[in-house]
Amino acid sequence: MSTPDRDHNRAGVEAAMRGDLGAAEQAFRRALQQAPNNPGVFLNLTRLLQMQKRHRELIQLFETSFSKRDPAILPDPLKCMLAQSAFRIYDYRLVIRLLKDLETSQLQRPDVSLPLSEAYLRAGKLSDAKTLLQQALLANPNDPSLITNLAIVQMEQGDYEAAETLYQRVIQQHPQQFLGHYNLGRFFQTLGRVDEARQAFLVCQQLVPHAPEAKKALQELDASSQHGASATLNPLEACYAAIESQHWQLASDRLKQHRNKIDHIRWTAAICELPSKWQAEFGDPAGFSPTHLVQTSQLFDQHDVVLKTLVEEIRTLDSLVWNRAGKPTRDGFQTHEMLAGSQTACVLALNKTLKMALDGYLSKQLSLPIPLEPDPESISGWAVILKQGGYQKRHIHPEAKISGVLYLCVDKITSSDDCPDGNLMFSTPSPLKITPKAGRVVLFPSFLPHETIPQTSASEERICIAFNFS
Repeated sequence: MSTPDRDHNRAGVEAAMRGDLGAAEQAFRRALQQAPNNPGVFLNLTRLLQMQKRHRELIQLFETSFSKRDPAILPDPLKCMLAQSAFRIYDYRLVIRLLKDLETSQLQRPDVSLPLSEAYLRAGKLSDAKTLLQQALLANPNDPSLITNLAIVQMEQGDYEAAETLYQRVIQQHPQQFLGHYNLGRFFQTLGRVDEARQAFLVCQQLVPHAPEAKKALQELDASSQHGASATLNPLEACYAAIESQHWQLASDRLKQHRNKIDHIRWTAAICELPSKWQAEFGDPAGFSPTHLVQTSQLFDQHDVVLKTLVEEIRTLDSLVWNRAGKPTRDGFQTHEMLAGSQTACVLALNKTLKMALDGYLSKQLSLPIPLEPDPESISGWAVILKQGGYQKRHIHPEAKISGVLYLCVDKITSSDDCPDGNLMFSTPSPLKITPKAGRVVLFPSFLPHETIPQTSASEERICIAFNFS
């Protein structure tokens, strides 16, 4: 580094040590201008931006400064720090690119293997995650987080027996650890094994008597089981109890009373269940109406090769699981994540097209009851293959803001406007049916309750990709 570079870098370090982050940033940026390829200067600037949680800005700076260079030449601490920021902004491809080529000894370290395995998981690369975790466990056989992540992978691949063995292994090795029993309880709950889930959560309460997570989990079990009649309902359950009994005034009062105790998506979804007269107490009824909020368009020609290529990719995914536990798909297959972090040319092109569709949807400036500002880079998605008689149970997407579905393969019966079988149904007091057609995309706010009408007449598969923007 030339003398001016050293001076700027030294000045940045001194400014940071005395707490003047603004002056430190200016000095580091001047040093980087003098030596744009110097990883040492960039490491200092990385630390500074991470301290201020400016993750997206940091990754953008990396993309302009170092992204075209071989990551192998970067110092390992810099790669790990950049991977942390990339993870925060859902850039799982970059996380994988930065960490996957570290030395084996580095990959076996939990502080590296855990975030990398989670990036693989979120990118839908289950086999890579499994291999990485198995190797890391050779060096760290008792690490509960590594074992738990491997259990998650096994579950996503549909091997529930192997997953249970791993969850039990954590408890055997760490019997006094709250999280091990809690994770086992959630696993049992997902599989519908209510009594075993309850026992696991009761152990959690014994270990940490006032843990809110265990209390909430037990309330969920009570509300969905025979014990629910005598259980104390949480605010959301109390609202739905009034809705199901059609006590509209009571439902409206409870929704107003508990406004700050229920997340925005679930709260708005509950309002969608009210007749329009009562919806008007919360805003323009059009803001809760599928007719107003659901948008469809023909994103691809029904014979476009992109659709065929996507179907072929879906059939090769090792996460394609029949009646996936904890999901609404029945008599059909559903994959784990397949859009976020994918590096295949077809999916990358699809993501770009779906982001353009999102821009078009948002440009319509629809009247919405709550602000929805999804991050286009947060796209995630999964494939669903319904067989004859297959359907999806009524649900919402509480983890997202805007959701959608792209139909890839639909037979003639299901795609007929005269047949309701396989239709996407927005089942509210103002219902809306959407006929699936190959190449058609449907976009809607994630709070709208929806389901799929069983395709009893069709003999061929109905294949689609559902997706979220968070």
